[in-house]
Amino acid sequence: MKLLLLFFLSACAHVPSAKVEHYIGDITLSIPGAKQPFGKLPMVARITKDPDAGLIMEEYVLPGRTPQAPAREIVTNYTATEEFGVYTVEDNLKSFKGTVRFTGTPWHWEEWSINARMKDKGLVKGLAAKEDGEIRARKIVYSSKGKPLFIQREHLRPASAAEYKKFRRQIVQRKLKYK
Repeated sequence: MKLLLLFFLSACAHVPSAKVEHYIGDITLSIPGAKQPFGKLPMVARITKDPDAGLIMEEYVLPGRTPQAPAREIVTNYTATEEFGVYTVEDNLKSFKGTVRFTGTPWHWEEWSINARMKDKGLVKGLAAKEDGEIRARKIVYSSKGKPLFIQREHLRPASAAEYKKFRRQIVQRKLKYK
């Protein structure tokens, strides 16, 4: 009887649909029209997707803005809207809030766009694509008056959980910094 009960309970148990992806990469910053970027920094990302709940969470770790500053962790939560493939986004620092529109295969999207308003009333607009497992994004940050301030290019490569932890630790310990 106990064996039958265990079998029944395990068959009825809900298997979570959340999937975690790990990435390592970098961000390159440049002024619109400039030939050379003014900054490059390493980053790691952990992206958790839960189709059953309609949620996505991205966790990014970047070096501090100065050599003495601690690493920054930015957590962005995506919440599905009533429109398929459209999500509201907001980060844990309350520095931006906006909308992301995904296109392609549901939960394996190939492209997406972002339109977000910053806390200082600036605007971020961007496009991203996932190809061969790599994510490439290009975002333009505008002032509150609509003037383009800088371009942010992100390049993330898939990594194992162990590689992610190693690079995350190096960023937090200030071994990986801005260039």
